[in-house]
Amino acid sequence: MFAFLMTLAAVASAGTQAASDQALETAISHCLGSFSAKLPLASAPDQVPPGLIEGTAVSVAPIAGENHAFSYEGTNPRAMTCGVAIYGPVSRTMRRQITSLVEGNPRWKPRATTSYDLSKRFPDAEETYWGDPFAPSMTGVAMLYRKPSLQAPTLEVVARRLR
Repeated sequence: MFAFLMTLAAVASAGTQAASDQALETAISHCLGSFSAKLPLASAPDQVPPGLIEGTAVSVAPIAGENHAFSYEGTNPRAMTCGVAIYGPVSRTMRRQITSLVEGNPRWKPRATTSYDLSKRFPDAEETYWGDPFAPSMTGVAMLYRKPSLQAPTLEVVARRLR
């Protein structure tokens, strides 16, 4: 994690530039549209960005052309999970575009966050949830928005289905 934090610090000191729309939309659309059938190998702990909903049991990759955005897949054999995490500034326009991407998929229906409440684990985050409120575990899409920090993504979208 130290190596990852050093990378984020270098990006932050170089200036704050909002994430580009196209690369992020592509990564999120891919995540929402399909899940990998194979269970990925977990990334080394020092390569995993801090503060992810899925913790460190993920296979993470930088999003092409982005210094501070990552896509990931979970390694839990009982659930198919993928997500996108953005560190640094995220515009309101980008938040609206991401919300439109999720709501544009007929599989995901808006639900109250009490259906899958992440507020205990992430008390300072603004949460949105789309999915099945009756599933025994989250089956749907969660989006967290936080204040920019090196300790957690500013915006994170995670999609999850049980295997």
